[in-house]
Amino acid sequence: MTRTISTLMQLIFSLACLTLVAPVFADGVSIEHASGRKKDSVYLMDAKIRYDLGASVLEALTHGIPLHFDVTIELRRERNWVWDAPVKTLTLGYILQYQPLSNDYLVTDINSGNIETLKELDEALNHLGTISNFPLFNDTEIEAGTAYNCVIMSALKISTLPLPLQPLAYISPTWHLTSQWYEWTIR
Repeated sequence: MTRTISTLMQLIFSLACLTLVAPVFADGVSIEHASGRKKDSVYLMDAKIRYDLGASVLEALTHGIPLHFDVTIELRRERNWVWDAPVKTLTLGYILQYQPLSNDYLVTDINSGNIETLKELDEALNHLGTISNFPLFNDTEIEAGTAYNCVIMSALKISTLPLPLQPLAYISPTWHLTSQWYEWTIR
C-alpha cells in the first residue's frame, strides 16, 4: 500500500515538474470540422476533432491514468434580438486509456459502451476525434422555416482524474484541454 502511494506521489511530482517547463501553446483540443446533413427525417452530424496532448498529460496516460473527454453539442434556434435559444443539448463521453501489459490504447464510447483497441497513440487520438453519422435530431424537434445553429466543443474532464492528480490539473494550463465552440447553420 505504501509503495503504491509512494509511486503515485513520484508520478505527481514528475508531472508537476513537466508542467512547469512544458510549452502551453502547443497542446490543446480543436474542432477541425463539423457539419450535418439530413437523411430521411433525421439530421446526422460528422465532426473531426484534433487532440494534442502535452507531455504531462501523455505521461499520465502512459502510466495508466484514463483521460475522460466530453463532447458537447447544442442545437440553438436563431433569434435576431437576443442570443440563440437552446433547443437541445447532447453530451458524448469518451475515455482514452493505455494498457501497459498489452501495449494497447483503448477508446471507450461511454454512451454506446463500444470499446476500440488500437496499437498506436495516433490511431487512438484519430479514432477519439472522429464522429460519423451521429443522429442529432429528427424533424419533429424543429420548426419548419426556422433557422437553427449547431455548436460543438470538446474538453478534458479534470474531475474524473484520480483525486491526488486533480489539484495539479486544475492549476496547470497544460491540463486545460478545451476546444473553442465550432458553429454551423442549419436551414
